[in-house]
Amino acid sequence: VYSFRKIMDPLAQWGRVIAFDRIGQGLSAHPIQGDWPAESKSPYAPSMQPKFIFALMDALGIDKAVLVGNSNGGGVALRA
Repeated sequence: VYSFRKIMDPLAQWGRVIAFDRIGQGLSAHPIQGDWPAESKSPYAPSMQPKFIFALMDALGIDKAVLVGNSNGGGVALRA
């Protein structure tokens, strides 16, 4: 979220802008092994990251979006 703070307002002229910290990034929780069920994949696994994006979109009632990511977040946006 912090790295996007200066471009959020300019981007808002084209639509709603939502920035979130992925698990283990920024101010988000940093769960350690054992904090998630043994049968679950690590929340840090690349395959899990798009699931968090889609869960957020579902919770906010967003049907489609333009995803933007910086550094590792760019890869997550592409996977989603």
